[in-house]
Amino acid sequence: MSFLVLFSMFLCAIVFTVIFALFLFKFQRQIQRFSVTLFALVFFFGVVLYFLGYVPYSTDFTVILTTFLRSIVSAASMFVLSNNYNDIFSIGNWVISEPLFNITFFLTHIAAIFVTATAAFSIFGNKIVSSIRLFFKFDKDLYIIFGANEKSISFAKGLLMNHQDSRFVQFIDQNFESQYSEEILRIGGSFFEESLTDNTIINKSMAGRIALNSWRNHKKIFVVAFTEDDIININIISELFRFAKTKKLNSEKISFYLQAKSGKAEKYFGEFLNDYKNLDDEETYEVSIFNEADLAIQSLLNEHPLHQFLPKIEGTNIPKESPSVLIIGFGNVGKFALLELIQRGQFGPFQANGLIFAKNPFSATIIDRNHLNFNWQYQMHYPLLKDFYHLEFVNCDVKSQEFQKLLSKQYHYILIALGDDLLNMEVSNDIERYYDELGQQPFIAVNLTNKNNLIGSDSKARKVEHVVYFGDYDEVFTQEIIIGEERYMNAKLIHLSYENYRSKNNLTEGFIPKTAQMASCEWKKVDYFSKQSNLAAAVHMNIKLYLSNIEIVPKETVSETDNATMSTLDQYLSAEMIEYLAETEHMRWNAFHITRGWRTMRLEECKSYATRKDNISCKHIAIVDWTLLDSVNDYLKNVDQSYSGDLKSLDREVVLNIPKHFYDPEMQYDSGLRLKIKGNEGML
Repeated sequence: MSFLVLFSMFLCAIVFTVIFALFLFKFQRQIQRFSVTLFALVFFFGVVLYFLGYVPYSTDFTVILTTFLRSIVSAASMFVLSNNYNDIFSIGNWVISEPLFNITFFLTHIAAIFVTATAAFSIFGNKIVSSIRLFFKFDKDLYIIFGANEKSISFAKGLLMNHQDSRFVQFIDQNFESQYSEEILRIGGSFFEESLTDNTIINKSMAGRIALNSWRNHKKIFVVAFTEDDIININIISELFRFAKTKKLNSEKISFYLQAKSGKAEKYFGEFLNDYKNLDDEETYEVSIFNEADLAIQSLLNEHPLHQFLPKIEGTNIPKESPSVLIIGFGNVGKFALLELIQRGQFGPFQANGLIFAKNPFSATIIDRNHLNFNWQYQMHYPLLKDFYHLEFVNCDVKSQEFQKLLSKQYHYILIALGDDLLNMEVSNDIERYYDELGQQPFIAVNLTNKNNLIGSDSKARKVEHVVYFGDYDEVFTQEIIIGEERYMNAKLIHLSYENYRSKNNLTEGFIPKTAQMASCEWKKVDYFSKQSNLAAAVHMNIKLYLSNIEIVPKETVSETDNATMSTLDQYLSAEMIEYLAETEHMRWNAFHITRGWRTMRLEECKSYATRKDNISCKHIAIVDWTLLDSVNDYLKNVDQSYSGDLKSLDREVVLNIPKHFYDPEMQYDSGLRLKIKGNEGML
């Protein structure tokens, strides 16, 4: 046989194998549904055919039984790509001359090969195809998601929607339910079936892929632990973090994210990351922790911020009343809602027309049947909450007369999160009707994890504009909320501005400002708690801009005359307004610490400026009212002669430097956006 013929046969075999593999890959789930039935049918036909071929002329029971057992063995051998046709031929039974027998024999063996190939592909084929796909996606951002469930699938769908050319999603789980695997393939993702509990497997398989993809110049790699088990998530990220550190993978390209239902993960990783930070290694990786309830609240407040529903002083965006909120249900969503509303609901008192507006503290009424337990827990975990804010916990049923009496109070923001979509909608409808009769329309936010439950909803039918639904997986688990690169960049710039301010004040000469290109490098040196503080400040920046009647616009839409002077807010806002925003910033800073369990340090505990805070016992000397900061500052100067700063100036600097997060020649940063006072063509 000529070489050309052999080569042609070899090429045809390869083409057939590839086509067959692609066929199995595309239809593997449909085939697997009938795989057991197909195996049984093929095996049955094999036994019958071999028995007919082996059947002896003897009627002895022992001989017939032996022939039947031999038929079973021969039928089983079909699935290991073997046949015993020669044995049948040597026996010379009458069936060997029947064309129907030979055709059926041939087709049955082909079917057996198909069953074997399907089984082999289900075990090994998906990994091979997924590996090939992963290999050829080096020019894209890679998202490695551990855990396939409704939340992670929603996240992946959002990632790939209109972004398949720039993103690739790889799922890893130990068991894929058919609806999840089909959905992953449908949206353009890929998946591996591997153990998530064996550290060795995690290190050798997935970590190896991360190293490979980093070396092959992936744009960025995002590792997301999305299982429903906090311990597994912590274990996955911890192991991969250590692996990345050991292999010194590029920290500019790799970020880690994990879902956590409790606060233990945040505390663990805060200490975990600080331990690695203290080693002063070159590579430090971002680890972000997200919680479903927290994400739902973040999404809600980003789209429907509390300050928009507060009455304003005429001609301004400044609230004339302090926020008053009603939280119905105090599960995870209710708890996160209270803490986040406190942080975003801080507005300093403002004097206008001889009156002082918004001079009362933030207030909230929390309705829950277990309010006594929650009240005690909150006093233990957040000891300053009730000292700084007016919180009222009420134990009552949402269908009782007592509940109706509570509605008679005026609330700017009502949030319903009873842990049941249908109950939430029912309570929402009752509240709407109650206020409709009074001619009022307070804002109502209803927790709804699945918007399909809206079908037939009374609110939807009446198109109530002041009622919104939040918490749907497709809206919560998004790139913008979980990854939040823009928010992180603003947080890095806030930290950089603080570093430049501190260096400028500590050095009498030779000050060289740190540039935006150094933001990520400097960010690595920051401890986990401080990163969270900077992120909270970045979120609050939009609130300050709103209060100042300032909007963010593309730089092309405004006339850019003199960029060098467009650097601080005091060039466009009055000193009174700057002071108001600085006080608001201090109140926000207080709220951030208070909602994380911090307390005020007694003056006698502080021996110098360096000891003004204690990260272990969570105390800070500056967690006081704005009016008391000057006396605290005087105390610091008395106990520390080397200190000559001003605590209030730190808050003022945060406000003044807001424009630098959009454009700053000194830091060599340009976001392509500018600030503009509404109704004014001037730029900030």
